[in-house]
Amino acid sequence: KYLRAGGPAGVGGPAGPQTCDSSGACSQRFGSARIDTSSKGTFITMKWFFDAWSAAGFEKGRLGRPLADMACIPATCYQRFTGGTLSGSPSGGVLAVYGAYRDLWSKNGGPGGSLGLPTGSESCNGVNCAQSFQKGVIGWTPKYGAVAVTGRYLTAWQAQGAGDGRLGGPRSAPSCSGGVCTQAFQTGVLTTAPSGALVAVAGEYQSVWNRAGGAKGQLGRPMSDESCNGRSCSQVFQNGVIVWTPGSRAVIVSGWFLAPWQAAG
Repeated sequence: KYLRAGGPAGVGGPAGPQTCDSSGACSQRFGSARIDTSSKGTFITMKWFFDAWSAAGFEKGRLGRPLADMACIPATCYQRFTGGTLSGSPSGGVLAVYGAYRDLWSKNGGPGGSLGLPTGSESCNGVNCAQSFQKGVIGWTPKYGAVAVTGRYLTAWQAQGAGDGRLGGPRSAPSCSGGVCTQAFQTGVLTTAPSGALVAVAGEYQSVWNRAGGAKGQLGRPMSDESCNGRSCSQVFQNGVIVWTPGSRAVIVSGWFLAPWQAAG
């Protein structure tokens, strides 16, 4: 492995003796690389990824030991480890994609797939976590695990504040039924209005709407997002309005009562 990598000219001379742990896994460092051997095979980690792996704590960190040599595609190079993958980023740096993020990202084609290259590291707000990619975001919650948000759902979710907003982190992938497409989040949904636009129904509005049968129920589909006037807030649906006030919370106004109520302002 050392000679195939170019020997002293390619990766430098030995920087120390071979060391082994209690599992039988062994490694040896060289000037700009490290060779690891274990039951998974023998792999070399070269300079670009060696530095990032070193910063992550080598095998004692979240990445663990390598599972393969570096591989390259037209977009970038990457290397798989037991706990994650190191990948090139659009900026030319190296970013780690760990655990559940790595699993979902790989399922979607990895660096050459539908999400593209990672553009940031994982970030958390105490309620949910997320990692950004070129073409989407993978959100993570303790209850629902890793879920991707892409395309127009991503745009609408980010307009609502993404994981820090009123919808929270993603709960499931988008699904469609009867011409209505929806993606569920921790505290709300993004769903298609009759106009085709995505509208958020969140918090108490979602609870009341769901009890009324959701998109196929008493109220039908949402027409617009919540609006407030300083005294109350409301959200308009096809067949009624959900009104929220500090005293009465969320209440449906529909049927015979809707027109007189709207006429009264």
